[in-house]
Amino acid sequence: MIEPARLFVALGETPLGLFMRDSSWAFATTESAHLLALAVVGGAVTLLGLAALGLGLGRDGQGRAAARGLLPVFLGGLSTALITGFLLVASKPYRYYLSDPFRAKMALLVLGILVYAALHVVLVRGRATPATVRAGGVLVLGLWLGVGLAGRLIGLF
Repeated sequence: MIEPARLFVALGETPLGLFMRDSSWAFATTESAHLLALAVVGGAVTLLGLAALGLGLGRDGQGRAAARGLLPVFLGGLSTALITGFLLVASKPYRYYLSDPFRAKMALLVLGILVYAALHVVLVRGRATPATVRAGGVLVLGLWLGVGLAGRLIGLF
């Protein structure tokens, strides 16, 4: 089995990694796209979380419609964030590998995606208790807030 650190270092030695590291504009452009994608994801998460809490798009029992409408927005933003995030890691792979905030962000990201998906299904199917739906709304909002905070800490440490 290949050691994870070697995979990160190998990524940095690829033509893509070298380009991201050596270009004077690639990192800044990619980071801007990454932040915009995260804003889109954050918006979709916030709206879904509020719908689960019976607020915003979820008033008057419209949580199902909100969940359906937000899924393409969430998936588009998430896809862009994952691609641009991969490019950012390619620019300084060993730095990210050693970063505790990066590891926290990745763990929270996986959990956040899973909870978003579960909450989406619950809202679309409409078979959960109101307390379960509200708990899912609070959980999804908290996890994605954690993703954002951990991401901010990556730049500080």
